[in-house]
Amino acid sequence: MDNTLIQILLPLVLGAGAVIWLLPSAKKKPRVVAGILGLASLYFLSSLTHRSGSVERDVMFDVFAAVALMAGAMMVTDK
Repeated sequence: MDNTLIQILLPLVLGAGAVIWLLPSAKKKPRVVAGILGLASLYFLSSLTHRSGSVERDVMFDVFAAVALMAGAMMVTDK
């Protein structure tokens, strides 16, 4: 498999796993697992983004992107 394809698919699979883990179910599941999967997904996803050269701009982009993705996941998985 091509290295670029793995770099794209890995964050998507990890993020999907985190969202699926957080979906409501009859059995209680530890939320820590979803948090770890989500953070790993965000880490690999941030490595794919284009860097502008400004550290402040890159940090702000990463923070706002993470908040937007987490808010979307919370909206989907809310009971």
